[in-house]
Amino acid sequence: MLKYKNITLEMLELSDVDCDKYVEENVTRLGLLAIPENRHGEKIPYTLVKTFPLYLFVHKDNPLAKKQSVNFSELENEHFLMLDKKSYYKNLVWYYAKKYHFEPKIAFESSDANQLISLVNKGRGVALSLEPMYDQGVYGNLVMVPFDDKDITWSIAFIYQDYERLSNAAHKFMSFIIENVR
Repeated sequence: MLKYKNITLEMLELSDVDCDKYVEENVTRLGLLAIPENRHGEKIPYTLVKTFPLYLFVHKDNPLAKKQSVNFSELENEHFLMLDKKSYYKNLVWYYAKKYHFEPKIAFESSDANQLISLVNKGRGVALSLEPMYDQGVYGNLVMVPFDDKDITWSIAFIYQDYERLSNAAHKFMSFIIENVR
């Protein structure tokens, strides 16, 4: 719980799926998610905060590491290192694999993005991630390749059932975050 002046704001850390459920349970609740941009609006209303391009993270010895950009269809024979089932990351990978007519080969799942990046660095598979997710000094074998499809993105967004029914504190919190992130 955060308390400031006469404002109380409850903060919880939940998985993507659990955050959706939490907001759906009560019309006055607000959630902040990092989710694929093309997923917004599927379930409940949202307010976009910021969108980031996703990159293919691949070991430097993988032939894809030499490319200027990669098409998702070129990942058909790659082994995916995936965030777990409670993340919308998995849905994003399956969405694009289906779009390009293949089933992704899942090598490993974890709730720890750093563990996935470490495994890519060891040549155990590929992962999708945001640019600032790794330290080049620590992960020297890792190459980040942009996708040719600029719609492969990840966004930060607030989700809610009814904006007008959110508290004044929630409105102020949303405004503060949006103004300071862009």
